[in-house]
Amino acid sequence: MASRAYTDSSGVEWLVWEVTPGEHTRPSRRGVSALPDELAGGWLCFEGTAGKRRFYPVPPEWDTLPDDKLEFLCRSAVAIGASPSAVETG
Repeated sequence: MASRAYTDSSGVEWLVWEVTPGEHTRPSRRGVSALPDELAGGWLCFEGTAGKRRFYPVPPEWDTLPDDKLEFLCRSAVAIGASPSAVETG
């Protein structure tokens, strides 16, 4: 699994990695995936001091994009909160 770190134009450091359902997700209490359909193909997880975000679908060759392109994806990503009932690890 690819991952990388970068620093955005505001000086915030981000760690980015790809999450693939089934590999990094925990089953729901009912044993059925609680993921929305749009996440079925996976997503990028951005985690930094400014929070955690999810971008989907995963762009091809995202791990070789220049930092400014990653920053654009991060700013376009959906912010996610830390919840005890979170289904996935990213």
